[in-house]
Amino acid sequence: MTRLALQTTQQKPKNYGILLVQYSFITVLSPVIAVLSMFILAAIVHLGVLFFHGKQQYFSTWKVCAYASLIGILYNIFSTLLIVVLGLLKPSQSILAAPEMAEIGLYWFVALGILMCLGIASLIHVIYSAVQGLSLYHGLSKGHAVLCSLLPLAVFFLIVILFVMLIIGLLGIGIAAA
Repeated sequence: MTRLALQTTQQKPKNYGILLVQYSFITVLSPVIAVLSMFILAAIVHLGVLFFHGKQQYFSTWKVCAYASLIGILYNIFSTLLIVVLGLLKPSQSILAAPEMAEIGLYWFVALGILMCLGIASLIHVIYSAVQGLSLYHGLSKGHAVLCSLLPLAVFFLIVILFVMLIIGLLGIGIAAA
């Protein structure tokens, strides 16, 4: 056996200490990020509310965003439970058991299609709830409430586009310098 063949067949030992630190850090940091992102999301939505002369303060906007986000969280919990159940029903192809060894067949394509439909339903439900809440709390028309609830999405896409343009510009400078 060649040296290359021996290297590919040997398993490297996993450093469980580093994994434990990473997962602990993520576990502690995730709720903090979730709370901070909720305040930032509500602030962006409230800017839209102020633009359309909403009648209430920031806290009312925050409540609407928090309640609407809770719906998305419940959809995510349901989707996670659905993946676990699907993995238990078809253990020979379970992505949960060995992700690198799982065969992606018709079973998982159907499962992923169902999850994608759940994600779309979640997005529609969250936006609908936010529109209803903004309309109710701030006395906005449904059209203005839709614009306010879609404002964070527009801001996110704008940031992504600017980031991509920055990366392309930096790559262009690097190519020109070479």
